[in-house]
Amino acid sequence: MDLELKLQDALQEVTTGGPTREKRSPGEWIPRPPEKFELKGHRDTVTRVVFHPTFDLIASASEDATIKIWDYDSGEHERTLKGHTAPVQDIAFDHTGKWLVSCSADMSVRLWDFQTYHCVKTMHGHDHNVSSVTFTPSGDHIISGSRDKTIKIWEVSTAFCIKTLIGHREWVRMVRVYQDGTLIASSSVDHNIRIWSLPSGECKGELRGHDNVVECIAWAPDSAGSNISEPIPNGGIE
Repeated sequence: MDLELKLQDALQEVTTGGPTREKRSPGEWIPRPPEKFELKGHRDTVTRVVFHPTFDLIASASEDATIKIWDYDSGEHERTLKGHTAPVQDIAFDHTGKWLVSCSADMSVRLWDFQTYHCVKTMHGHDHNVSSVTFTPSGDHIISGSRDKTIKIWEVSTAFCIKTLIGHREWVRMVRVYQDGTLIASSSVDHNIRIWSLPSGECKGELRGHDNVVECIAWAPDSAGSNISEPIPNGGIE
């Protein structure tokens, strides 16, 4: 009977794309110690960890100005990527896992070939710390956010900045692209979130309500729509 219930829950999660509403024992889903591995090697604060989309690898960024690659199945350190001259603030893989992008307090964005581990392009244009970076779903463009209050759109093939988005009044802390590639969300020290259109760069709206820095943002998947019971009030968008 318990096996049947678990199977039903699993099937429902596959269908809805998320956990079911039924109450479940925390022991079923909360990770418990001891940890499988403790990965050591960075000499300063680790700022970001991301999974490779296909291989059993993770990449970590650090304030020691390096990026490290780890095999999370074996716990082994695979490679250290060096090139930035100041803390690495954010990293992201494209959907194929062939490319890794990084941004740093050295005001640059770097593109790494994940097959050779070589930096193939360095993008300059921001005037301050670059705090966030991500790929568009197609992998053709990179989006970066900076303490210079701007968001830049870079063309991967040429490393050229094709558009600069201006609107935030303070440091842009994070940028994230909607799954269909048509919208960018950005969060800022100015307490607000902005929604931008791709590729036009037009600001579609500003979400207000936080009383302090908005550090992180994430797009909810389409499957989460049925679980959102209260819409955002119209007053939250200008």
